[in-house]
Amino acid sequence: MAPYEVLRELGEGGFGQVVLARLKATKELVAVKKIAFKGHRSVLELSRIEIRVLRRLNHVHIVRFIDHELSPENAIIIMEYCAKGDLRGLIEDAISSRRTIAKEVIFDVAVQLCMGLHHCHHPSSMAGDVILHRDLKPENILFDAQGTLKLADFGLGKVLTPEQHHTRSFVGTPGYLSPELLHGRPYDVKTDIYSFGCVLFELIMLRCPRANAKGISRGIDLLMPSDVDDGLRMVCCRMLSMDPLSRPTTSDLLAESVIAGWLRNNTLSHPQEGDALWEREKELESKANALTKRAQRLDQEAARLKGIEIELKSREKRLQGREATVDAQYRKLATRKPTSPKSLTSPKNVK
Repeated sequence: MAPYEVLRELGEGGFGQVVLARLKATKELVAVKKIAFKGHRSVLELSRIEIRVLRRLNHVHIVRFIDHELSPENAIIIMEYCAKGDLRGLIEDAISSRRTIAKEVIFDVAVQLCMGLHHCHHPSSMAGDVILHRDLKPENILFDAQGTLKLADFGLGKVLTPEQHHTRSFVGTPGYLSPELLHGRPYDVKTDIYSFGCVLFELIMLRCPRANAKGISRGIDLLMPSDVDDGLRMVCCRMLSMDPLSRPTTSDLLAESVIAGWLRNNTLSHPQEGDALWEREKELESKANALTKRAQRLDQEAARLKGIEIELKSREKRLQGREATVDAQYRKLATRKPTSPKSLTSPKNVK
C-alpha cells in the first residue's frame, strides 16, 4: 500500500475513523478510512464490498479509489480527499441562515449526482454489471476543493450481474428508504432513484420527506411551495413515486428537458456533463436511426406480405370459379337421364 503521513482526523465512527493524510510519494492530500472489524464478520464483509465496488468505478462524480490494505483484523482504504465537505453541511448552512438553497445550486447538485449514479446503474460502464448504492443521503455526497460533487461510501453497495434483476436485503438509512425496500419486497436500481428523490426534496424543502409512505403518495407536490421551479417539482415527484415502474431511470432523467437544457447551458462550467450529454444524445440518435431502419424493413416486409396476400386471394378466387364450374358440370351430368340399351342397337329391317 502507498505510504502516507497522517495529518488530522476528519471523522470517527463505531468501527473506525477517517483521517486526512498526505501521500509521501506524490504529496497528494488523501482521505484514509481505517476500519477495525472487532470480530464482526459483517463489518469485514462491508469493507470488502466497498473495496470491490470502488475499484471498479472510475468517474468524475464518484470518489476516486487510490489504494487499500485488508487484513483479518482491519481494513485501510485510501481515497481522494474532498475538501469542501458533504451535502449535509450545505443543507445545515441554509437552515441556520434561514434561507433556501438557490435553484441553480440544486440543479448543479442534481445533475452531477445523476451523472455519478448513471455510471453505477449503466451496464456498459462495468461489462454488464449494475451497482446499487443503497445508501444515498446528503452525508454520502461530497465535494472536492473545486466544488465537484463526488458520490461516496459504497459500503452498502450491491453488484447485480446480468443474470440478477433484483435483490431484497434490508439496508440503508431511515428517511431515505424506498417503499419496496422498506416493506421487504425485491428491488432494483429504482430504489436508488427514490433515495435520490429524497435528497432532491431535502435540497428544495430543507427537510427529508419523512412522512409515512401514504402521506407522500397523496401528492408530494402539495408539500412544496408554489414558487418551486416546475421542472424540479415534476422530476422530484416522479422520483418519489410509490410504484418503482413509474420512477425514471438515470437515462430518463438525463433526457428530461429540464436537465438536458440545464446541461446545454452550463457545458462551459461543467464540461464532463456536457460531454456526457453529447454522448447520450449520440447514443439516442443512433438508437433512433436503428429503429427507423428497422421500421423501414418492417414496412417492406409488410408490403411483401400484403402482395402475397393479394396474390393468394386472387388465386383463391380463380380456384373458387373453377370449382363452381366443375360443380355445375357435375350437377348437369347427375341430372341427365341414362341412355336406354335399345337405343344403342340398330333397328332390324322389316320386310
